[in-house]
Parts: sequence; C-alpha cells; structure tokens
Amino acid sequence: MTLGKYQVVRELGRGASGIVYEGYDPVLERRVALKTIRKDLLQAGSRENVEHVLQRFRREALAAARLQHPNIVMAYDYAEAGDTVFIAMELVRGKELKSYFAQKHRFDLNTALGIMFQLLDGLAYSHRHNVVHRDIKPSNIILIDGSGQVKIADFGVARVDTSELTQAGDIMGTPTHMAPEQLLGRTVDGRADLFSAGVVLYELLTGELPFTGGNLTASCTIY
Repeated sequence: MTLGKYQVVRELGRGASGIVYEGYDPVLERRVALKTIRKDLLQAGSRENVEHVLQRFRREALAAARLQHPNIVMAYDYAEAGDTVFIAMELVRGKELKSYFAQKHRFDLNTALGIMFQLLDGLAYSHRHNVVHRDIKPSNIILIDGSGQVKIADFGVARVDTSELTQAGDIMGTPTHMAPEQLLGRTVDGRADLFSAGVVLYELLTGELPFTGGNLTASCTIY
C-alpha cells in the first residue's frame, strides 16, 4: 500500500476519521508518520463540519511546517491520495505524558523541571514564529524513549497569524488545561499556552489536576 510517494509500513493507531501509519519515503530514505483523514468517513456529518475538520487538518500541517525545533514534531508534507488526506510527519518513538499519568508514574523534581524547560523552550520558539498551540496538555507532550527529550505534538487547533479559521467566541482546546480567557472564547496569545504549561507542571509535581470542574461551566466558575 502506498500514499503518494510514501510506502505504508504498518498501522500505529486509529481514530474516528483516520489512521496513523508508519511510512517510508523512498526518495529521502527516511521513516515518517503518516497522519491520515478519510474524506468518505466524514461524509456522515454536514458539509460545513467536514470542511471544518479538513481546515483544522490543513492548519496543523501549516503550523508544524513553519516550526523546526528539537522540541516540536516536524511536518514534512501535506497531500491527498484519492479519498485520503494526509500529513507526513517526523516519526517519534516515545510515549505521551498522559500515559505516564495514567499509570500513576511520579516524576522526581529534576526530571519534572527538565520536561518543563524543554516544553517552554519549544513554546517560546513557536510563539516567536507567531504560532499559538492552544491545546497544551499531557496527550500532546511526547517523551522520547530512552533520551528524556520532549516533543510537542498536534497543532490542530493552533492559531497561526495568517489564519482566519477561528474568531473570538470560538472555544477550542481542552477545558481542564485552558486559560480563563480561552474558556470564555476570547482571542488568545502565547500567554494561554503558558497557563496550560503551568497546569502540566502542577500535574508533574502532584499527580493531580489543579481544576476538577465536571463541565465547562464549573471550570469557568473555578477560575
């Protein structure tokens, strides 16, 4: 099986509208991750919803492509092959921070600070290039196997300075990690990412979330 020029090696994971594969680029002779969306699997939704999903996917490719930093997962290519839209990305061999938390793993202070320094370094670089991630949370932070290196992933809801895909009033992100202004649907800047990073630091040090509202209204009340 191939997607464009890429040879599909194996499946890495799947979601409701697509599959992530390990692929091989025979031209540049390197392994990649192929994040896909199947257009036909989106057809059950409204036309507006389908276009919104595809716009978010394109935005993820746009945001990641302009960022080349050791603590950010790189995007190499965006293309379509038949009914499949895909992004070819850096293949990262590691585990999401969320998995460590789910296993009740506790990090010592030096390790926690090392993770945070790398996370903040990647965010500072992203912000200098006018990209606000807007969904910093443990499932979007990957620890590389055996090295301790951190990679920020999933810029699907990022705000890029040239993007008009989201306006004030849109709430995008994960409520448990969102800054108050983001929860209220206001336009945000890099400070919203720093707030989310602070929530991650709290989790690293305590193993718990600082805010535990059961819904968006409760979370806003807590703030």
